[in-house]
Amino acid sequence: MQCYCFSQFKHDAMITVNEIPLITVPIIHYRQNGITAGEDVDFKIYREGSQLKAIPLLSKEERLTTQLPEELVFVYIDHCITVANNMGEESLDAIKQIIQELEVREFL
Repeated sequence: MQCYCFSQFKHDAMITVNEIPLITVPIIHYRQNGITAGEDVDFKIYREGSQLKAIPLLSKEERLTTQLPEELVFVYIDHCITVANNMGEESLDAIKQIIQELEVREFL
């Protein structure tokens, strides 16, 4: 099992919620002729314990340009992603961005 760890700020209290307000993170979009562009993508986040589900609010066509699945489901414990439904590079990058934003907003 791989663990992707991040150095993070420690928070005094953990907020336990089932649905987290929308978050926006930069995601790479692949365009024609090999051109890539970083664009902001909104995600709807659901949480149950240490398991999180992130749903990108993109059309099917837009999702294809980001190479993201319909949803990212992952377990985040002690600053490590311990399980994820998609371990592709684009998905892991998106998960890292989501985690960083959630920690900045003190949801983790």
